Amino acid sequence: MIYALLFEDRFADMVASGAKTQTIRSLRREPPAVGDRLELYQPHPTLLRQLIRDDVVCTSVQPLRIYRDVDGIAVDIIGAWQDQGQIAALARAEGFHSVGAFFAYFKRKGLPFRGVLIKWEAHHA
Repeated sequence: MIYALLFEDRFADMVASGAKTQTIRSLRREPPAVGDRLELYQPHPTLLRQLIRDDVVCTSVQPLRIYRDVDGIAVDIIGAWQDQGQIAALARAEGFHSVGAFFAYFKRKGLPFRGVLIKWEAHHA
C-alpha cells in the first residue's frame, strides 16, 4: 500500500536529505503499516503539494502520548515513559532545536497529544 504524508516547509530539507526519518502524527483511522511505501510531500505555492521523496518504506508505527507532568513534559512510546535524554533525542530526530520548541509545537496541537511515531528508511529496489 502507498501512504502519503505532508510535511511543513521547515522540515522538508531534513526529509529530503534523509536526516529526518520519522514523524509524529495524530491518530488516524488507518495509519500506515510496516512495509507500506511512503510518499513524502511538502506544500507548494502553485500546486497542491510537491513530492519530496517516494523511495522510503515504513519500518515501524508506535503509539505515542505527549502530556504535561510535574517536570513539564512527558512522553511515552508504546506505554514506556521516556526519560529527559530520550525526549531530547526524540525532539532532535523530529527536527526541533530544543525540547522546549518540541513541547511548544505539541502544546499548540493540544495536550495530552495522542498519536503515532512513524519511522521509515530508504528502500532500494
